Amino acid sequence: MKRASYFFIIAFIIGLALHQAWCCDVPVFRYALERWPADNFMILLCHSGELTPEQKEVADSLQKASFDETGFNFEMQRLDVAAIDKADLKLTVDGAEPPALPYLVIRYPRIINGGTVLETGPLTMDYVRSLVDSPVRRDIARLILEGNTAVWVFLDSGDPSKDDAAFEQVQAQIEKLKNTVRLPDSSDVTEADTIELNDPQNTLRIDFSCIRVSRDDPKERFLVEQLLCSEGDLKEYPEPMLFPIFGRGRILYALVGAGITEDNMLEAAQFITGPCTCIIKDDNPGVDLLMSINWDNALETLMVQDRAMPLPFGLYEVVADASQDASQISDISKDVDLYSIDSPKKNKSLFRNLFIGAIVVLIINTIFLVTLIRRKRN
Repeated sequence: MKRASYFFIIAFIIGLALHQAWCCDVPVFRYALERWPADNFMILLCHSGELTPEQKEVADSLQKASFDETGFNFEMQRLDVAAIDKADLKLTVDGAEPPALPYLVIRYPRIINGGTVLETGPLTMDYVRSLVDSPVRRDIARLILEGNTAVWVFLDSGDPSKDDAAFEQVQAQIEKLKNTVRLPDSSDVTEADTIELNDPQNTLRIDFSCIRVSRDDPKERFLVEQLLCSEGDLKEYPEPMLFPIFGRGRILYALVGAGITEDNMLEAAQFITGPCTCIIKDDNPGVDLLMSINWDNALETLMVQDRAMPLPFGLYEVVADASQDASQISDISKDVDLYSIDSPKKNKSLFRNLFIGAIVVLIINTIFLVTLIRRKRN
């Protein structure tokens, strides 16, 4: 066994322990909506010298719609190509000739493919409007804000018979998912959880919608481009595709052609509705859409709230509640109730501590065995 395999095993064990110990009752889709800011695209305005009044008007309108002004998830920079060294600055799609100046370069967020170029386009008002907004993107945002768990975007292949059959299958499966997928069980919440769901009116629900998009729809040209570029090889497949979108416009991944199955849709839905493990957004699958919406302002109700950190292991039993009256602390009957071995809180804490302690021992033993094997081989 190679050394890398040992580290993989150790990492897997640690990840499993953390997942079991820190899962909570907040589903991924709700945590993503409230706590995962959409990644910012970069739009570069490449020009040489001064812009005409018409061009300046378009550039100013784009600047006003950028993240600094509105909170939309793109940033804009002006780039005078005559005043910079372009040798190390990629300003076109691979293999493409740059358009006539001035033109716009749309780059992925830096976290995706190192911020490579998505496409280039002219500095016109029509192009800018199609770039930052479209009817389907507005519908996606509206449905998510209305409480939809996720929006499934079905992208036609162009073959009507193939597309119609696949779309009918998707609609039938979505109806099944509404009745089979469940929210995380609040009974699994432990004292180690750092967040919890605050939904006293029980408004959070499982609900899915589906939107069908044609690849030839001129109003959705840039949306189609983003969908097809969300993974490296999607443009190679002339097949119908399905994209589950959740949170702040995050594409989980693509289901393509024969891969649009009940099992694959269920797997995607279970991830989106599963318990959040409070890990970093970038450690999760998916890429964000460029959308003209300020999610922070649009969210009317926040359900995810932070919890007070628990006491270090073993101190719960010896530290009394600071707000408890001194006479209550001295009351033997209350002391017995608080520290009794039958106390549910203590049992849960004890079980959690034993579980994590066992995992720690297992990790230490694994590291010891790895070290011993390596010494013997040497």
